[in-house]
Amino acid sequence: MSATSRTIITVDFHVEQKVKIPELGRDGVVLAIFVDGGGIQYKVRYFYDGQAREVYFYKWELQDA
Repeated sequence: MSATSRTIITVDFHVEQKVKIPELGRDGVVLAIFVDGGGIQYKVRYFYDGQAREVYFYKWELQDA
């Protein structure tokens, strides 16, 4: 039997949560959470100039809506 290790990660936003993107003055919705060596990123869908966009943001770039 092989050993399994688990890591619990606490996130600031959850999937389908509405968030604000202060730098852009836009609201968006979290679609996914991505974890790598650089930290936790949130994939957010928002509209800008009539176009839907999906961009990864760090927690300090987002606020609760």
